[in-house]
Parts: sequence; C-alpha cells; structure tokens
Amino acid sequence: MSPAKEKKEKDLELELIKDLLNQKKRYEKYFESKPEKIENQAMSAYTGMVKTAVELLRKMKAESKGRLTPDELKEITRDILETDYGVGIDG
Repeated sequence: MSPAKEKKEKDLELELIKDLLNQKKRYEKYFESKPEKIENQAMSAYTGMVKTAVELLRKMKAESKGRLTPDELKEITRDILETDYGVGIDG
C-alpha cells in the first residue's frame, strides 16, 4: 500500500472514531436527561457504537505498527478517558 493511501486510510479511521465518540457523548446526555426510563432502542444503538469504537481502536493498534504518531495516540486516549470515564486531561 502506498504511503498516501495508508495516510488516507488512517485519517478515515481516526475520523470515524472521533465521530463515534461524539455521538456517544450525545447519547450520554440524552440518557442523563431521561433517568426515569431509557428506551431499549437507544441503549442498543449506544452499545453498538461503543463496541464499534473499541473494535476500531483495537484494529488500529494491531495494524498501526508505527503508523500512529504519539500525538494521535494521546488524542485518542484523551477522548476515551473523557467520554468513558469523565476524566479531563490537559495538554
């Protein structure tokens, strides 16, 4: 695979993960606004999104072998910590 094609593929994977994490945040806000009753369909969509994000991250890690820069890895890790655990990391 050419370096340009690898970069394009990596950029797409990163963009997909960011989009999934942003959508995950929206679902969490929705769940917080309706604590009395969560719809099964919404929970199913949320669970599917989380699983997809985790699978993409695992795939990227296994295939990256130097493709991801340390800054990209930090950004992904920061997003996961903020969205999954509510931990904000500066820097």
